[in-house]
Amino acid sequence: MTVASRLRTLAAAVTAVVAPLALAPAALADTATPENPVGPASHAIDNIYRAVIGTTMVIFILVGGWLVYSAIRFRARPGRPVDPPQVHGSSRLEWGWTIVPVLILIGLIPFAGLGIFMGHMLSTDSIGPAMGGTTAFLSLLGGVWFPITSSSALHDLAEALPSYWLVQASHVALGGRGWDGTGWLVVAAWAVAMALLAARAYQRDTARP
Repeated sequence: MTVASRLRTLAAAVTAVVAPLALAPAALADTATPENPVGPASHAIDNIYRAVIGTTMVIFILVGGWLVYSAIRFRARPGRPVDPPQVHGSSRLEWGWTIVPVLILIGLIPFAGLGIFMGHMLSTDSIGPAMGGTTAFLSLLGGVWFPITSSSALHDLAEALPSYWLVQASHVALGGRGWDGTGWLVVAAWAVAMALLAARAYQRDTARP
């Protein structure tokens, strides 16, 4: 059996399984969305669920289909080398892309504490605008929207913000300098301060009768 015929057989099998489910409304009704939405808020939530599920399903089918095709197309065959030629890449680039996510995760700790603090201090109606405005303000001063050079008037202020060091972390893979002692000190100070505020707000919120 050739590769093309195997792919056609696989596609037919998948279609035979998926098509009846996709064409039967009762089979997928309310499986991952709110049941019987009534009010405008529940209808909006239901629409968001459906949009997210539809998007992720398309991505899942495309990625899964490509993986299956690659597994069949490039499988081991008689006379074909088991391993492809091994070549060494760029050590600087590899280390950069390893360090970037580590620095970003560490740099997000102050923002996690800030979110917990504001979540316990503000009402459900005001938390969204307040959180969005605060992060936008920190992004503006931290150089997320435009570069802040050492000669800029905002440079000294930006270096005292965790958002600035998040931007620097994203530049490591592109040859940026990453964090020096000042960066680690600023991120650690903000992380401790936000953790203390979050813990205080949590205790205050949960102590209410």
